[in-house]
Amino acid sequence: MTAIRDRTAPDSYEYVLDTPAGTTLRENGIGYQIIGPDGHSLGFIHEAWATDSNGKAVPTEYTFSNNVLTQHIDLSNKDIAFPVLADPAWSYSFTKPVVKRSPAQIYNLLHDCFNCFFPVEGAPAAWPSFKQYLPLKVRPFFGSPIWWDFSCYFQTYYFETLGSMSYFGYYFLASSTHVDGEGSSISFDFNPINGGSSTELAVNAYIINDDPVGVGQPAYTIAAKVTWSQFADNLDF
Repeated sequence: MTAIRDRTAPDSYEYVLDTPAGTTLRENGIGYQIIGPDGHSLGFIHEAWATDSNGKAVPTEYTFSNNVLTQHIDLSNKDIAFPVLADPAWSYSFTKPVVKRSPAQIYNLLHDCFNCFFPVEGAPAAWPSFKQYLPLKVRPFFGSPIWWDFSCYFQTYYFETLGSMSYFGYYFLASSTHVDGEGSSISFDFNPINGGSSTELAVNAYIINDDPVGVGQPAYTIAAKVTWSQFADNLDF
């Protein structure tokens, strides 16, 4: 977290990432995947942002070169109230290979039947449309009358091909009643590995609520990773 004291402070800040040569960033709608030279996801960086002491957003962006991430903050607006800080939040990342499917094949499977593979109650059968409301819910155990609200809105997705490699991904934004808190998000990216014949599922969540379902962040993260492991397994039939 960087605090910018006043207008005389620098307007760019460098962070050196300990990653292999050839590492790149891939934008996915809510931030950037850190992709190693072998195609595997090494982690995730959420979208650049900054707020002043009145809570107003300050324009900012990232650049990345030679393993150095630089955040640039536009401090030219005379109405900025210093110091400029970042709000608290937390996140988790999860990756798992889908050995038998390429990203293009997964794209087709999910477009044919989304809820055949996506392992959360309330998911639609058809591929969701932009800003479609998804009444997702999670129960602590099968058949439980108690459930937690994971409703969200489907956002844009991407599918692109670079040479023989295909890349695919989409993301959700939490609804106002979602247990993670409004403003939370989760992305699902399908990166080509093994020459493009296999896929690595990379899930990255950004969570506003300190303790979404009252079990603590470690337990919550474990449960989430079990769910996304099932998602990968469903696709790897």
